[in-house]
Amino acid sequence: MSPIFLSVLLAAGEPALKDPPAKLDPLYGLWAVETVTVAGKEYPEVDDRRWEFRPDGKHMRYVGDRPIWLNPIPFTGDPRAKPAALNIGYFASVVGIYKIDGDKLMICVAEKDQKTRPTDFSPPKDADSTLYVFKRIKPKD
Repeated sequence: MSPIFLSVLLAAGEPALKDPPAKLDPLYGLWAVETVTVAGKEYPEVDDRRWEFRPDGKHMRYVGDRPIWLNPIPFTGDPRAKPAALNIGYFASVVGIYKIDGDKLMICVAEKDQKTRPTDFSPPKDADSTLYVFKRIKPKD
């Protein structure tokens, strides 16, 4: 058997290189509410509220480990938008923006006119938007 034929035969039997797994959006995971700013006034979190964003496009909220809703609701995030866009609920009933810096997440959502997406993360001075600040809850190994 010729060495060329043998090397082609061996190369054909090697597994093909695979693409690396897609990197998950850093929004996915469980987040603890730290503060909520409404009408320019910042309130510390006292109820141990948590928000979860799942890779399957579902969003849940909890108080401690207890779910607030019976079923998760849909969400979509667009990390390529500037600032990153977030729609929560059926028919994008809540629109907002988000920013992640390490284990910190900021979400600013529209309140009154829910179809007008906020444009920045400045603490809102009116009740048209609410700013949430979260800390990532790391999974236990």
